[in-house]
Amino acid sequence: MVDARTADALVLVPGIMGSELRDAHNRVVWGMKPGVLFRQLASRDVLKRLQLKPGAPDDGIRPSGLIAFPSYLPILDGIEPYTEMTEALRSTTLHPDAVLEFPYDWRRSVASNATLLEAAAIAHLEGWKRRVRDLPDYDPRGDEPKLTLVCHSMGGLLARYFNEVLGHRDITRRVISLGTPYAGSMKAVRILARGDILPLGLLAASVRDAARTFPGVYDLLPRYPCVQGQALAPLTAQVAAEVGADPVLFESAAADHRTVIDAARSAGAGACPIRAVVGVTQPTLVSMRVAGGEATFDERLDSDVRRGGDGTVGRDHAFPSASTPSYLPQKHGKLAATPESVTFVQSVLTEIVPGAFQGDGIGLRLPDAASAQTTFEVEIEVDKGPAMAMCRLVDAGTGHQVDQQATARRDGRWKASLSAPHPGLYRVSAAGGGFSPVEDILLVQ
Repeated sequence: MVDARTADALVLVPGIMGSELRDAHNRVVWGMKPGVLFRQLASRDVLKRLQLKPGAPDDGIRPSGLIAFPSYLPILDGIEPYTEMTEALRSTTLHPDAVLEFPYDWRRSVASNATLLEAAAIAHLEGWKRRVRDLPDYDPRGDEPKLTLVCHSMGGLLARYFNEVLGHRDITRRVISLGTPYAGSMKAVRILARGDILPLGLLAASVRDAARTFPGVYDLLPRYPCVQGQALAPLTAQVAAEVGADPVLFESAAADHRTVIDAARSAGAGACPIRAVVGVTQPTLVSMRVAGGEATFDERLDSDVRRGGDGTVGRDHAFPSASTPSYLPQKHGKLAATPESVTFVQSVLTEIVPGAFQGDGIGLRLPDAASAQTTFEVEIEVDKGPAMAMCRLVDAGTGHQVDQQATARRDGRWKASLSAPHPGLYRVSAAGGGFSPVEDILLVQ
């Protein structure tokens, strides 16, 4: 029996931090092995090299591929490689040549990267149309091949700009997005803002200095009413500037966002179909309060109810209003790397409806950072029932497990205590319920 396969051309568009970057001398600036990344974060060398000068001139840094190793930036947290997703896409097509990986310089704006996506995707589709005619399994009686864009996080914003603003709905069959912040993410504010001091000292300040120069981060700012006061209000350039963001970059990103929304509204039912996987059950910041030029953040909007999300994007902000979300209890950086997500994408590509996601998902809450040889606590949350889970700590560089503890009830919450033997990047996982383990990257100093 031959598995169902698609004749479309596929483009995998990663999220922020998901593309390897190299300088003019072909040296890796972003996407190095975890041990190297940790040392460069500790010295803040990688942040200095990534920082853009005013006006974001060409600094010779270019995308060179999708990341091959787990990566991490304080506040934005971690992201996993796309190896499993790429292999799954290739196995679901008539030939592996149907799949294009599209790396991009995620520091730069969605609009500029979408223009690069335009050139690459159109060339890929045209090449695939010529290639597919010679394949024995191709049925010329079927629909003409089109594009399907499989996108994680920020990649979905590039795809939406590509279709709705640059006008390529006619050659795109669908967009499959995983954790895309269509209405923005409060973490983008947190990485730019003063206040809410993290236990990362000068490292957190260096991350903020670099991120404040990235137009791409401003494209991720929340576009829904999220500023607490007498009533919830939208984030404005004035408020953003008050907490330390660049008002010029803010206005530019806001204008681009309005352009996308206006184009999608004008298209109406003709807008490109989006199938969105939305992360849920993870503690997720969705609102902020500003006082004295400093910002503090909250997991609630206008009530005491915490809606959660994937830890980065709120569950209500990860899909356009015209689309129907599919929910998965998983952290943002792992959404494109779980078996459930891979199955969902393959099923959409072949129009086979997968079974409903099973089990009660768990939420994972980590500290912003931890110290080596010092116990830190992991907290587990569920909507109902006991939050019993097995928590593991794995060295992200070697893959070796260094600690393992089951959750126990302490101070009215379900917690596990873990400890890392030395500084570095680690992967924390919590297994419980019927889903894959919920995982995230942790910096240990």
